[in-house]
Amino acid sequence: MPMVVAYIILCLIAGVLGRHKTVGFWGFFILSVILTPIAGIAVLILGMDREVREVRVKG
Repeated sequence: MPMVVAYIILCLIAGVLGRHKTVGFWGFFILSVILTPIAGIAVLILGMDREVREVRVKG
């Protein structure tokens, strides 16, 4: 039982960290529950922010 509680807490942490990304809290929480919290955090690191800024190239 303690391992299940730790797993859910880690999934919640991944969701909180991902609340400003494109899929938001619930997307990262569910992703972490389905995969693993470590995979959810890895996707979080690679994911895009909600506001994608346009990059202008000089030329």
